[in-house]
Amino acid sequence: MPLNGVQKSFENITAVKHANGEDIWIITQFIDKFYAFKIDNSGLNTIPVISKVGISVPLDHDCRLGYIKISPDSKKLAIAHYSKALAIYDFNSFTGGVSNEVILDTNKHFYGVEFSPNSKILYSSENVESTIHQYDLTAISIPNSKFLLYKGNNQSYFGALQLGLDKKIYHTAINDKALSVIENPDIYGSGANFKPLSIDLGGKISTYGLSSFIVSFFNGTILINGNLNLSEFCLNEPLTFSLNTNLSTYTANWDFGDGNTVINNNTPIHTFSTFGTYLVKVTLKYKDQYENEQNITFDKTITIHPKPSVNLGPDKILCEGASLTLDAGNPGASYLWSTGETTQTINVIKSGSYSVTVTDYNNCSVSSSVIINFLNPFIKEIKVNKNTAEIVAIENSLLQYSLGYDSLAVFSCFL
Repeated sequence: MPLNGVQKSFENITAVKHANGEDIWIITQFIDKFYAFKIDNSGLNTIPVISKVGISVPLDHDCRLGYIKISPDSKKLAIAHYSKALAIYDFNSFTGGVSNEVILDTNKHFYGVEFSPNSKILYSSENVESTIHQYDLTAISIPNSKFLLYKGNNQSYFGALQLGLDKKIYHTAINDKALSVIENPDIYGSGANFKPLSIDLGGKISTYGLSSFIVSFFNGTILINGNLNLSEFCLNEPLTFSLNTNLSTYTANWDFGDGNTVINNNTPIHTFSTFGTYLVKVTLKYKDQYENEQNITFDKTITIHPKPSVNLGPDKILCEGASLTLDAGNPGASYLWSTGETTQTINVIKSGSYSVTVTDYNNCSVSSSVIINFLNPFIKEIKVNKNTAEIVAIENSLLQYSLGYDSLAVFSCFL
């Protein structure tokens, strides 16, 4: 099928779920552009999203070799340009756009790349050098976080890296009778536990490649409010959890990380009552093609933010002609008053119900309201003469008052 805008393609090609959890992006790279093609219910859209970003790759044989991968959380893209460079980018699974290039290393024979299941560590394999490196994607300087995980002999030409459903990363080298495995890829440093040639191939011989998978099926398949990529929410708001999986029949058991669990519910609704970071886990129980019971666990880290605190106070009664300033607090937030004003404070001179919605930098919102009444003046004058007080009222005014031993309280407005 001809693809508009792409005359040729390098070896690099990968795919990832769209942010809507339904569609698929197919991403490739050629010279100095990334091309993202969307597949939806209508089929393949042959008009790509084009991102011109980063280095320009020459059209020689070596530079066209190497893998491209998307992180399980669908937010990062890594690419190996053999003999040219190893680079990482931001990926937008809503738009298909690629941006913000970071060159991690240059002038080596880069071939395989893969992300850890938690999307926080990048792995690379260097073919001729026979090395496996890690990069900490949470570091201030990602290139400076480079860690040599394994060094083989220079006769073992290293090939692909591939994350498996068991959340281990597998590695192949040319003409070996076994695969190597990274047992704990979420751990930065030697604790990742690289085991060379530990998976016997039963007499078969390995080559450079391993089959690529859409790893967002392996991790990040938890949808919240119908979205794959959202991971930050607000306190005391109900969240609907669901799964996007290719399993047709299963039961789901949930652990929300806050002490609450739900059994046998594929689409639970849960409200977090305390702000913080939570690891939500779901275990699927299903039967394989041989009717054997199987379990698989997915997880997703989410952050619950507190809402801003807003209180306009109790309802108030003021004299006509007075004014009142209402203050929503929370400097730096955004505001929307029932009057249409968008400032932190407003000046009130008319009776009515006033409300404000305050939204903070975490996009958490809260509202408050108050009723303000302005009354016409009823009292014209109060005359005090020793132990007597004369109240002069406007004609037909009805006053409410009380007398005390040393005071006179009148509940009305003065003229």
